[in-house]
Amino acid sequence: MKKTKVFIIVAISVAVVALFAVLFVLLPKLQNSKDGGVDVKIEETKGVLGEPLDVTLDFYEKWRLAKTSTTTDPYNEGLAKAEVLGAILSKKITDNETAFRNEHKDIVICDESVSKEVKAKEIFSNESKAQIFIFSKDKDTRGIQVIATLTGETGYWKITDISCGVGEQNLNVGEYSFDYEGFLLKQSVPAPLDPQYWHLIFSQENVPGYTTPLFFSDSSICIMEDQTEKVCSEELLFETKKVRVKGDMTEAGLEVKRVEFIE
Repeated sequence: MKKTKVFIIVAISVAVVALFAVLFVLLPKLQNSKDGGVDVKIEETKGVLGEPLDVTLDFYEKWRLAKTSTTTDPYNEGLAKAEVLGAILSKKITDNETAFRNEHKDIVICDESVSKEVKAKEIFSNESKAQIFIFSKDKDTRGIQVIATLTGETGYWKITDISCGVGEQNLNVGEYSFDYEGFLLKQSVPAPLDPQYWHLIFSQENVPGYTTPLFFSDSSICIMEDQTEKVCSEELLFETKKVRVKGDMTEAGLEVKRVEFIE
């Protein structure tokens, strides 16, 4: 009987020690998993079902409304961890919270003019990738344009990158908000592009196939190979010509300011 009691006591002691060991290992991890911890793990999401343009605009409208609210903000609304955001971008936005509050640095909206009301234009889209221009609805306020990059699978989309178009970002923003090299196409543009307009076919982040329609005016200047400047006209443009186009993006397309012909 005594041996049985001793065996029971030893078994209970071992179980208690094991329980404390488990708690010792798991407790710090549970504490760090809270929002206030050092390492907050953000799970990858499947994304949101819909068209990339609609998915992007929906997220930006929620962010804009929360930002302009007097009672909340995007972080209090949990938008930094929205389902539509890829894990890496979500963490980047989450890590920016202190700068957002203390320095008014917003890496989602990027430019204050966009905070008023936003519109969007699809630059490029296929079954697995898309890029969307976000810009101010006010045509008199050019602001800094935002590019949202999305990845998609089986109709679900998530925003994986947001570029503000300045400094280290993708756009070479100087006097003009759009500045890219590419090739001119018109009659040979593939559907659903409209062949009545000239289009610039260009690359973004070494990925070819991005397009935008070009809208010319009396102030659109064409710079020929010999540096002669002329008002752009239909006679000066031809298919597959390599050019550098500068201008401002609108909802309809690019308002052309300069076209530099490249030999």
